Amino acid sequence: MAALEKRAVAGSFIFKNPDDADNPDARPQVALFRRSGAVSTYQHKYAPIAGSIEASDTSPLATAWRELREETALAPPSLRLLRQGKPYSFADAAVGREWAIHPFAFVLAPGARIALDWEHEGYAWFDPAAVTDDAAFGGVPRLLESLRRVCFDIDMGRAAARVLERGLAALREDHDSGARQLASAALG
Repeated sequence: MAALEKRAVAGSFIFKNPDDADNPDARPQVALFRRSGAVSTYQHKYAPIAGSIEASDTSPLATAWRELREETALAPPSLRLLRQGKPYSFADAAVGREWAIHPFAFVLAPGARIALDWEHEGYAWFDPAAVTDDAAFGGVPRLLESLRRVCFDIDMGRAAARVLERGLAALREDHDSGARQLASAALG
């Protein structure tokens, strides 16, 4: 058996907030992109926007932004970074690769438009809770694992995820407190 080619990629999920902001039960939607027949792996499968981390990229986040611009024509202020998930790895002998996945979540600005390049034949919006790794769903391998790392709703439920997101935002925006104060706030 041949050795698997190692490939590090940034995978970027694009979320849009619900149109009905007054409805507390309204959930964000995630865009999944159907890969075209012209790409080298996982043709016609749903995936986030993804691309290899190149030596010239300064970070996985830089890769994410580059791929988003190339594949959707989106950049700030049409998109904003929501969070970076914990990277993970898995092997897929069927395509001869060992993948290192760096997942990201971005939020699409109201009114922003997605313009696809040749790598995708379309996209659709999904409730994140409806995304599965079942073959019938038609996603790339470990799609749900990547999504779980950036979308807390799936495992925690919407109410708990909102509490966590507000706490993380408060910590992220606090530029005055020291490490001890931030730790107390996080654990308090």
